[in-house]
Amino acid sequence: MKSYICGCVRNCGPHLNAVFANIDTIAGLFEETTIVIAYDISEDNSLAILQQKQMIYGKRMILLQNQNPVTSIRTQNIANARNSIFKAIGNNPTYEYMIMLDMDDVCAGPMDISVLSRFMGRDDWDMLSFNKPDYYDIWALSIVPCLFSCWHLEDPYGCVAMMKRYITERLARIADDELLECASAFNGFGIYRLSKFVHCSYGWELKPNIKLTEKLFPNFIDANCRALDRRVDIRFNSDCEHRWFHMSAILLNNARIRISKLCLFTK
Repeated sequence: MKSYICGCVRNCGPHLNAVFANIDTIAGLFEETTIVIAYDISEDNSLAILQQKQMIYGKRMILLQNQNPVTSIRTQNIANARNSIFKAIGNNPTYEYMIMLDMDDVCAGPMDISVLSRFMGRDDWDMLSFNKPDYYDIWALSIVPCLFSCWHLEDPYGCVAMMKRYITERLARIADDELLECASAFNGFGIYRLSKFVHCSYGWELKPNIKLTEKLFPNFIDANCRALDRRVDIRFNSDCEHRWFHMSAILLNNARIRISKLCLFTK
């Protein structure tokens, strides 16, 4: 098995060495890995650390340096960075997997590699993410009936708290070897079967995401609002980039997006 291990870096300097230590551990599961990092101009020593890592890894690491100014929209910047990674990877049939992980403190802590390895030989997922002791990544999460962006509903903080309780309860009810079906999830780490993400890209705009979600789940906004007792409150056209990527793969390639109840990172 071969895998790309990918991440986006902007002002991640304090955590990079720990994240790369975890990357080295992950690489041990595969016969060959290539690290692909998208770097945006930072105010810390991130670039110096990445350049040092590139010297160590040699051809096993690709460093993509964005020379364009970042925008004021965080998800647009992240979508651009992830798309640059996906473009650099191209359609390489010899690599079966892509791992995308956050390069900050989210993936810098202790990691239980056995949690990832226990699912590698299975064919019941195309994208797999994992639980956390505190499931924090609610914006990337879309699961029936909570499919809409948590930050575009009334009382978004209350919405986040309700969705956090909901996903925690759903995961608690399944067995350790079961996987929870969803439309989108990330939680800082995802492993992807590349063949199921052909012709997909990351998108950050809300309105196109709404149209895409509506194709998969007609009348999903009404169901979402009833489930959370919230009305839609669209004040900005920015959405989580993972939602577009995952739902595009479902629509185009019938991808199976899943969550494990197990925690890959214990802190």
